[in-house]
Amino acid sequence: MTAHFSHAMEYLKNMISELTAKVEISVHLAVQAVTNLNAESAAAVIAGDPAVDEEEIRIEEECLKILALYQPVAGDLRQVITILKIDNEIERVGDLTVNIAERVPDMVKYQKLEIEKIDFSDMVSIACYML
Repeated sequence: MTAHFSHAMEYLKNMISELTAKVEISVHLAVQAVTNLNAESAAAVIAGDPAVDEEEIRIEEECLKILALYQPVAGDLRQVITILKIDNEIERVGDLTVNIAERVPDMVKYQKLEIEKIDFSDMVSIACYML
């Protein structure tokens, strides 16, 4: 059982890492879409959201499966619960990148106005580092 549990936990960690990487790419694309007023990047972020949502559900199901099959205790239990909570938050970040991307078409309409632009590059770097 220990080998099966270890394999299941490794699989779960890989799943959460892949989801995080997808969402990090989404963050960069959304910011790029806003910075460059690029509707294609914004559309890519929006189109990628269903995959992020599905992956979040798969990770949640995998966590519940591990809890039911292996009944982990102590550190292992905390690790599964932590991944379960992180999963939800990462999916939420993905939803927020979609919200940002959805604003790009409106921004394109007003691109000819003299509006002071804000440099988000430092903020994005810190956010992705935290992610």
